[in-house]
Amino acid sequence: MKLIRLVGMIGLLLWLDLGTKWWMETYLKLGQLAPVIPEWLSWKLIHNAGVSFGLFSGYTPILIGIQFILTLVIVFAYKNFKPKSFFMQLGFALLISGAIGNLIDRIRFGYVIDFISFRWWPAIFNIADMEIRTGALMLLFLYLTRKIQ
Repeated sequence: MKLIRLVGMIGLLLWLDLGTKWWMETYLKLGQLAPVIPEWLSWKLIHNAGVSFGLFSGYTPILIGIQFILTLVIVFAYKNFKPKSFFMQLGFALLISGAIGNLIDRIRFGYVIDFISFRWWPAIFNIADMEIRTGALMLLFLYLTRKIQ
């Protein structure tokens, strides 16, 4: 039953990521800025061929390989930990779905679709990036509070 819940969470989170990327590609032009909350949050469509802040652009085959291996490592870690709590499962689901979402982009297009732009943050990112960071922070918190052994 827990595996079914995990797969369901991954599917929903992956749909959210890929759906928002499709929506932005459909309704925005590359580089177009669309204010959501003026002076705070905007949508700005970019194609990021690198990793965070565009680092390592031009190394797409290597990045695909690294992302694929890291995704397998996360799945392997899930199997080893055998998560008991909902929050531990959610943390892994966030990591796995975010990794798969960006990997799909990189394989399909050779870049990742980014669109979330905060005025005070120097990078533009996407839902998958948020999922990865949130999942990693959740698992770290659970580990530090001894909820993960």
